[in-house]
Amino acid sequence: MYEYAVALGTFDGLHLGHRKVLKKALDSGKRAVAVTFSVPPRQLLNGQTGRQLMLAEEKEKRLTQMGFSEVRSLDFEAVRDMPPVEFLSFLETTYHPSLLCCGFNYRFGAGGAGGLADLRVFCQKADIELSVSEPVLYGDKPISSTEIRTCIARGDIGAANAMLGGSFGFRAEIIHGDERGRTIGFPTVNQLYPAELVAPRFGVYRTKFWLDGACYDAITNIGIRPTYRLDHPMAETYILDFSHMLYGRVARVTFEEFYRPEIQFRGIEELQKTIAQNVAQVRAWQERQPSDRK
Repeated sequence: MYEYAVALGTFDGLHLGHRKVLKKALDSGKRAVAVTFSVPPRQLLNGQTGRQLMLAEEKEKRLTQMGFSEVRSLDFEAVRDMPPVEFLSFLETTYHPSLLCCGFNYRFGAGGAGGLADLRVFCQKADIELSVSEPVLYGDKPISSTEIRTCIARGDIGAANAMLGGSFGFRAEIIHGDERGRTIGFPTVNQLYPAELVAPRFGVYRTKFWLDGACYDAITNIGIRPTYRLDHPMAETYILDFSHMLYGRVARVTFEEFYRPEIQFRGIEELQKTIAQNVAQVRAWQERQPSDRK
């Protein structure tokens, strides 16, 4: 019979604060189970479901790679009206934990009415060990998914990535564009930006383009392209030193550095010149890297 260590949280983005909670479960020597939600409950309640840091399938894959034996995404509608004690009883009878792990600000039950005091009382009565992780700070503030979303939306991708402990990005299928980039010497890979994710500040970024385990330096314009306007956010990526056709394949793009906001150009020549300047910025960045990373 297994002893279960259950990690509780929404874990949107799997940032450094989340990882502290998750590590407690993984290091316990028990069978580690992550109990989460596919979409943050607060976003469902506020109707802001297009602001996730990570899609549910990617989160589940990452948690499994970390070493979790099971990842359970709760049906929010099924548990949203449970009083705190009922929710905890549901966890106990469903997962039979001998250890519960959560963060310092974990809330549960209808309206988020339950807090750590309720959790401690319940665990003491049920003879369940409780591990509460203290916040991980960035500067003088606790790392949170909310703060990371704010940084991404304003283009502060450096701070967002530092709090995530990795690079924010997305996966999407490569689709046909209008092929205008080919006519000016900068052919781009086009991907619809996932509607479920928080949108980065529109503009141009130094990025990494990931395909079949290989990684390429790139620049990506994310936005609605005011010069040749689109109706939906699109990622247009120019991959340095790469010329293969990729239509229909799925690739990942990660955002590494914000270069400039999205602007409307007066014509093709100005657009071409600006893209060339951005490519030069990436080349200069490459030259600054240690030789073993080039």
